[in-house]
Amino acid sequence: MKTILSLLFSLVMLIAGLLFSGLSVKNTYNYFSTKDWQKVSATILDVEWEAGYNRGASVGGKSNKSSSGGLVKVYEIKAKYSYEFGGKAYRSDKIALIRSRSSQHDKQKRTYDRLRSHQQKNKPYPAYVNPKSPDQAVLLRDFSWGMNIFMFIVGALGLVFSVGGFWSVFRRG
Repeated sequence: MKTILSLLFSLVMLIAGLLFSGLSVKNTYNYFSTKDWQKVSATILDVEWEAGYNRGASVGGKSNKSSSGGLVKVYEIKAKYSYEFGGKAYRSDKIALIRSRSSQHDKQKRTYDRLRSHQQKNKPYPAYVNPKSPDQAVLLRDFSWGMNIFMFIVGALGLVFSVGGFWSVFRRG
């Protein structure tokens, strides 16, 4: 029974480790692959602010849990914009490289306010366009190194625990 529990624990840690490490590597790759994307002027057509709840733990050391049983309040910005590249018009709704749903109210609100202000004043907003595939664009090319490093460390720990668990099972024979 102990061997089965050790194998299950090791398998769960392996999956979690691969998932978190893989996401971290993917996010880093996506960020660096956009370094050659060209900056163009975009017109914000629509911007929306949405609030909802996700299951989860504290974020950034602060608990954002409601009294409704471990739900975390999250905020998301949705926007539609148009831009021109190579003499051709495009539309997109992709704001950032990574989905912008977050419990960081102040950061999300500042971004929303900035986009909304540009929309209301009909003022151009910078967008980053993939020159090899101009239908791919984002408004925000920023990157959270802290979150990415955290994900990588969690993933690496999961892999270490899985290797340790498998080693202990197979060492016993």
